[in-house]
Amino acid sequence: MFFGGASIAIIVFLAGMNYSGYCLAKNRYLTDEEKSKITFEYISRAFKAHYKYEYYFPYKNYEEFKQKNPDHSRVVSHLLTEGRIPPVDFLSRIGGMSGNTIIINYMLRYINVGGNEKTKRVQEEFYITNCGRVLSVVDL
Repeated sequence: MFFGGASIAIIVFLAGMNYSGYCLAKNRYLTDEEKSKITFEYISRAFKAHYKYEYYFPYKNYEEFKQKNPDHSRVVSHLLTEGRIPPVDFLSRIGGMSGNTIIINYMLRYINVGGNEKTKRVQEEFYITNCGRVLSVVDL
């Protein structure tokens, strides 16, 4: 009986840690800054892989991205996503599959058809797991 109760206690403890955003694999919580940098890297790869912008000007690195976009990100609870992406269900949350939602604001830099350099303000929302895997709505 003791082992059954201890097993249940361990499962409840681990589920609670997952729900709180703890990364069991890294044995720590990720900082908001780490989540923001991981999401920046995800967006940079996505532009190269999916959109193949010939005229898109990527940021050199995360530091340049932060400098040019001072209000670049907010890590929020899934309940505060402003309705753009669906809320995460309870089982995904306790399983650690989606720790937070991150809202990224940035200036997209590109050359338009007329050859002029332009910028466009972009806001995107992503799920990010407790251990830093970025998921877009397309990935779900």
